[in-house]
Amino acid sequence: MTHPHPPYSSLEWWTIVLGMAAATYLPRALPTLWLARRAAQLPPALRRWLEMLPPAALGALVVPGILYVAPGRPWVGVAGGVAALVIAALTRSNLAAVVLGAALVAGLALQAG
Repeated sequence: MTHPHPPYSSLEWWTIVLGMAAATYLPRALPTLWLARRAAQLPPALRRWLEMLPPAALGALVVPGILYVAPGRPWVGVAGGVAALVIAALTRSNLAAVVLGAALVAGLALQAG
């Protein structure tokens, strides 16, 4: 069902979008900018902990995708993930790991039906 009149004017819509973008971006950017200037002053244990956050976040995003890429057949995603790890270790190429791992998963998913 369409409304006879838009609920927001163009200016109101853009104000809402830009406000939401700022509310999303600033809480991420400000601590990063603040820490970047003080990284040398941080205790070594805290620096090591902060360095481990990106791999941990990536793992938290990737592992569920690996396990659920083919519902009912987690071995398809696990095989692709293991292949991608081996390819990345051997070639040191992230692109090769992603492309070949995805191709393996696609092939296995098609074969498994």
